Amino acid sequence: MKMNVPRRLWLTWLCGVALVSAASPGQAATRALLVGIDRYTESGPRLGTNATRAMWTDLDGAVNDVMAVRELLITRLGFQPDSIVVLTNGAATRAAILSTYAQHLRDPAEPGDDVLFYYSGHGSQVVNSLSTEPDRKDETIVPADSNRGAEDIRDKEMRRLHNEVLEKGARLTVVMDSCHSGSAARGLAREGKTRFLAPDLRDVADDSAAGPAPEERGALIMSAAQDFQLAREDVEEAGGLEVKHGAFSLAFIRALRCASPSTPAEELFLRARAQIKGRGWAQEPVLAGSSERRRAPLFGGAAATA
Repeated sequence: MKMNVPRRLWLTWLCGVALVSAASPGQAATRALLVGIDRYTESGPRLGTNATRAMWTDLDGAVNDVMAVRELLITRLGFQPDSIVVLTNGAATRAAILSTYAQHLRDPAEPGDDVLFYYSGHGSQVVNSLSTEPDRKDETIVPADSNRGAEDIRDKEMRRLHNEVLEKGARLTVVMDSCHSGSAARGLAREGKTRFLAPDLRDVADDSAAGPAPEERGALIMSAAQDFQLAREDVEEAGGLEVKHGAFSLAFIRALRCASPSTPAEELFLRARAQIKGRGWAQEPVLAGSSERRRAPLFGGAAATA
């Protein structure tokens, strides 16, 4: 029998501690853009020019991921509700993701600000005949309107935005719960849902430079799996509730619930990684960033107590 358990009581059960109200943020501003996409097929059959993907699959836990992260940012990490923008399903179009990132994260960024971009949804690739990569493909995240002909958002496009935030002196954290490599679709068991779509075969033919890797400039980037692995979905069961999530997002959320705001980012990551391994998932999360950034709290300007 399923029970309706108050969320705060549920968190107390899970962590063995009582939660108290988050303190107000420090001098630096905190802003977050959370993107979660479950519905890729609700627009109907393939339209426009994007007829190169034969299969379109919906997900079950991406929206749950970002809504749970939003709650934790507010209750445990000191973010103000109006500092967090959430784009889900049909609202998470290519244009909306790129413009909201620019307007909400990049444009107002100032030195010392904490900026978070969290993506939960399908990852894929797009053909790029001018790429320097051996497979001539760029890694992508898949917006909700890709099924209607919109192009994926390529890693080069995201890197440029990330670097523009860093150039303004803000601290950037990026969390990606998706697949990023076509090789992941070969030779692996396919139990449960995975967060990977077949590549878009339209050639973008782009040889422009994307700039240095953001993690080499102070950003902290967490990815759900290595390039050759699939990112999977999982189910959380607690107090009679069943809630679907991405496997990495669920592990990350659990780590956040039971950690103090001053916990080093690397320790949070290792806790999440341990949960992935404990659940038996064949995916290896990746943490990229300088040793100094890894040892610092996830968000240096936000504070809360537990």
